[in-house]
Amino acid sequence: NEFIDGGAEMLFLLEGTPAIIRSSSSEQKGAGIKYTLYIDSIEVTQENLLSPTD
Repeated sequence: NEFIDGGAEMLFLLEGTPAIIRSSSSEQKGAGIKYTLYIDSIEVTQENLLSPTD
């Protein structure tokens, strides 16, 4: 785990592939913390989960 400007990163391997969860302020009062998942340096979004590229 590492602290970065405005948040933190958790680095780990997912079946041997590097992955990162980044947490940061949502910058919206009352909205809390924003989490973003990256697998192999690619941001995982709802859209690319539903239509993966291969």
